[in-house]
Amino acid sequence: MSGRRGRPGGLSLHDQQIRAQASNDELNQVVKAAYASGVHEIPLSEIDITGDWNPRGSLGNDPYGEADLAGLMAAIQEYGQLQPVLLRPHPDRTGPYRYQLVAGWRRYHSRRLLGDTVVLASVYSFRDDQLDALSTLENTQREELDQFEVVRGVFRTLAAQLNVEMDALPGLMSRVLKTGEDPHDLQDKLKVLTSASLSTFNTKYARVLRLRPAEIRAVYGRTVAPTVALELVRLGERPERATLLQQAVDGAWSTRTAKDRVNEVLKGAQERPEVYDAALRVTRHLKPARLNALTTEQQAHVHDLLRQLEEAFAPS
Repeated sequence: MSGRRGRPGGLSLHDQQIRAQASNDELNQVVKAAYASGVHEIPLSEIDITGDWNPRGSLGNDPYGEADLAGLMAAIQEYGQLQPVLLRPHPDRTGPYRYQLVAGWRRYHSRRLLGDTVVLASVYSFRDDQLDALSTLENTQREELDQFEVVRGVFRTLAAQLNVEMDALPGLMSRVLKTGEDPHDLQDKLKVLTSASLSTFNTKYARVLRLRPAEIRAVYGRTVAPTVALELVRLGERPERATLLQQAVDGAWSTRTAKDRVNEVLKGAQERPEVYDAALRVTRHLKPARLNALTTEQQAHVHDLLRQLEEAFAPS
């Protein structure tokens, strides 16, 4: 029996899948059109947020308190609001509001809690039948970013409690795990903030602290997924890292693609001749400040070696 046959008078599974994909494609095009329409500063007082299409509103608790939004609020303070909320002209022309919030409740409430009077927004004439799907799409896309914000928020809070820089935390955590001594009560502090163990934070999440500013901006701007940015961290200070970030943005890379491309770079580095790494080490020293610190004799010796190197590269 064919798997494409559906109920009498109904759509087959195959036809349902095609229709769902077409609907999703249309939705993505609508969202792109909304963002392309421009970004404006809209007063919070002109926005109605009472729509019942937000799935978070049915959770039975307040998902927009300071504790839940701490990570996003910190990101907005540090980098600004990198993505606009989505609004539509208010359908009730006689009411007090000019706009209706379609998607971006977390960004809206974060700006409100920060004491801001405006929010960055794109305005588009969304249809009533698109609102539920748009809000669901928005929340689905935020799941990875939510975890990213939580991790950064935990590291930021721990650093503030211990009065240290965030990048010092992995070393402190490693010391606790190696020695069993915990003079800063790191494990107890972590239990208050998250259910993840100290070992998990040190091994799985510490890469968050090695993200570059451009990568963090890309994550919060949603041009790359957090997992893609974390794959790039494995490249360390290799020059390919910035190039791959741009390629990830342009190509909308999946995590699998990012992992494969990073592995290609790392494998290529392993196969390079030793002279390549030696050249990298030497060039780090050829800075004016380092050269000026040499004695006259040392400078003459370096100059002689550089002339020999120059001759080696001269065309035969």
